[in-house]
Amino acid sequence: MSVATLVSWSAWGIILFLVNPFEADVMSFLFFYVSLFFSLLGTIAIIGALTRRIFIKDKMLFRQVIVSFRQAVFISFLIMLCLLLQGERLLTWWNIMLLIAAVSVIELFAISKKQKI
Repeated sequence: MSVATLVSWSAWGIILFLVNPFEADVMSFLFFYVSLFFSLLGTIAIIGALTRRIFIKDKMLFRQVIVSFRQAVFISFLIMLCLLLQGERLLTWWNIMLLIAAVSVIELFAISKKQKI
């Protein structure tokens, strides 16, 4: 996971420094957002797994990584939605609150669902 995260951050950095946003086409923006999503996903998942490993010692590492990855997907998706809305000048404080509430409901549903692993 660490290597993939480093590759994603490298790809995002290359896109960031080599693509002119004023002359970019749709594919350039797509690569920008996709590489940033995977970079955030990997970083948040690694930080979450390490934090869980330090503070929660009674569970198996595999389950901690699954939970960390799920939460990283939700947080990365939330950040990307906010960036996309801001890019279109549609981001307001109540949009952020609605997005956080929606992600929280999905996370609560995932927590309440029985794990079969």
